[in-house]
Amino acid sequence: EKWLKYYHSDSSTGIIVDPVVKIITKSTSLEVMMGFNNTGNVCIWPSEEILAFHCLKHSEVFKGLAVCELGCGMTALGGLVLACTQQSSEILLTDGNCASVENVREILQANSGKFGPTSVSAEVLVWDESFLQQLCPHDRKFDYVICADCLFFEEVHVELAQVILKLLKPSGAALIFAPRRNGTLDRFCRVARKHFSVEVSDAYDAVVSRRHQAALAQFGENDMYNPDLHFPLQLRLQPL
Repeated sequence: EKWLKYYHSDSSTGIIVDPVVKIITKSTSLEVMMGFNNTGNVCIWPSEEILAFHCLKHSEVFKGLAVCELGCGMTALGGLVLACTQQSSEILLTDGNCASVENVREILQANSGKFGPTSVSAEVLVWDESFLQQLCPHDRKFDYVICADCLFFEEVHVELAQVILKLLKPSGAALIFAPRRNGTLDRFCRVARKHFSVEVSDAYDAVVSRRHQAALAQFGENDMYNPDLHFPLQLRLQPL
């Protein structure tokens, strides 16, 4: 394992964010890999970094609000960065993989002095019928649900949309960053439109757009940079 430190200082707002995250580098057993989606234990995906960048850049949007991150993986980088801005009232970090959640809890402990008044916790949450039918402990509602690169398992698209709907307040919104991944994003959007208004954008931030164009110029479209896998689009969902 190894620990990495992210650092950002904004002189205009006075916000300093410097969380540390633990990356699991040891070999993962077949039993763990074959459990519920373990891809979040492999690496920090571009979508999670873009989610973290967005939450940091627009932290004022989340001021005083309750936020839940779904599929947070081994670092929960997006929710962690948001927690360090001390803007939200509550942040719940969730994943369906127990190993990921255990790692996130270690990360929260290591960063516990950086959250100010924001209440931050991590829990296992599997997108299945048992969750959809239960009332507790997830009967509380959130102003925002955030999510990064969680759309590639099509067999849980319906459940994911229903979980988001269950977690959101009627006035709430979900913010998702994910690549197209061989059409999986578009197919999720078709499912989501049964419950939400859906906005999709590939030009949501000027800095990201410049980096995208620079990567295309440097690598073209090959394994080093394949936009279908590496360039996240932004989805905004609001309950109908």
